[in-house]
Amino acid sequence: MAHFYSAVDNIVVQIERFRDGTRKITSISETIGLKDGRTVLRDLMRFEFDAGDDEDDAISGRHCTVFDGKPSIYEQARKHGEHRRLMQALADGSANLGETA
Repeated sequence: MAHFYSAVDNIVVQIERFRDGTRKITSISETIGLKDGRTVLRDLMRFEFDAGDDEDDAISGRHCTVFDGKPSIYEQARKHGEHRRLMQALADGSANLGETA
């Protein structure tokens, strides 16, 4: 199993379809290892819903960073020249924490 784990990309993206018909990314997690034969995930970002519903019943909210620090996928992103965009996306998500619409 450990060999299989090392061959798997380190990102899990969860997408949900909502009552208004839209699909949104609801969480982005990274794999950080194995424990008792199971993959261990660490959330990086999640979709935070606005408190009230829109008049037209549309789902609204924002993506927020829930992990503080440099993710384990940073080195992989750096190899592909995407590390700055990764860290900017996480910084932008941190700015969204606690924001109200």
